[in-house]
Amino acid sequence: MKSLDQIISTIADLGGPTTDAQRSRARENVKNLPIELEQFYARADGADVDDVSIFMIDDELIDANRQRTPSLRPFVFFASDGGDGFFAIDTQGKLNRGIGAVFWADRSSSNTRSWIYSARTLGEFLEAVVAGQKPWKAPSLSQVELSEMAAAFAAHRDRWTGGPPLGLAETVAAGRRVNVRFPRELNAVLETANGVEIPAVGVTLYDRDKITAVDGAIANGRTGALWIGEDDIGNRYALSIRDWRGPDGSEVVRVAPGGSAETAPIIGQLAAVVVAWLDRRKP
Repeated sequence: MKSLDQIISTIADLGGPTTDAQRSRARENVKNLPIELEQFYARADGADVDDVSIFMIDDELIDANRQRTPSLRPFVFFASDGGDGFFAIDTQGKLNRGIGAVFWADRSSSNTRSWIYSARTLGEFLEAVVAGQKPWKAPSLSQVELSEMAAAFAAHRDRWTGGPPLGLAETVAAGRRVNVRFPRELNAVLETANGVEIPAVGVTLYDRDKITAVDGAIANGRTGALWIGEDDIGNRYALSIRDWRGPDGSEVVRVAPGGSAETAPIIGQLAAVVVAWLDRRKP
């Protein structure tokens, strides 16, 4: 694999290198500035590579990251696709693709589930773009995880039991009962089986009639979380709705006996958690 310097050398439309003062100013204003990105700016102040426009360090990089919400601070936005998308580097591995992974992000939304994984590193991303590839033309994180969950249910049919699947109209009606639209991941579970038992990990996911609102959990004036299951050692599982404990929703909260859903640990997105349970792992 080529080094970052070698990849940068193949880019035709480069700006001149930035100064030490510019990079110092960027570090002060853009917390968690990735080392690879700083290495890029030591060589060039922005670049245009096919549809990707890498920000100039003063005029664009700092401005694009100045107004990040707390939930987006682990991500550094470094380029635009010339349309509705920015490209971001995950500096903390928050999206489970590794530290330094590159994502396409819808610039109008803070929901990271709509983001698209594009490369393991900045270097890998630039190498693909220089080669004429568009790695962001791919399914979103949510779509990938839904596909993985469906595949796990099918592959491990001997590891779970459940009631007859619901139709979409039935899941919509169940959501109205608790004053919320069910997240796509919960709909997908209910459309696989109305209630699921996974004996190997002692987990039961409720059928539609047992799914209830978590008392006191409110998001935007509506139900903020739902009780969706329990296990054989007394834990209950709550599912977040968007903007309760985070902007994305569909996160599973494991609540110990006597604990509070407001402070209990988040163990992952519902689709990924179900896959772990079907794999006989406890997330």
